[in-house]
Amino acid sequence: MMMQRICDETDRHGRCAYVLAAPDGVPLYAKFGFETVGRVETPQGTITSMFRPSQQLNNGRQRMEAEHVG
Repeated sequence: MMMQRICDETDRHGRCAYVLAAPDGVPLYAKFGFETVGRVETPQGTITSMFRPSQQLNNGRQRMEAEHVG
């Protein structure tokens, strides 16, 4: 519920989100639209950089593309 609230809030403000995820967190963030953009190997394990573009921006871009094609 907390991740959904954070994603809703970032979308409402037209913001992107970025996280550094431990291995166990990667599947959770992926469910919320985060994509892997990098990985760093450390003595403690792999840290994954994940990015989620604003859904508000994506929805606007999709509308503009649909209008342009149609």
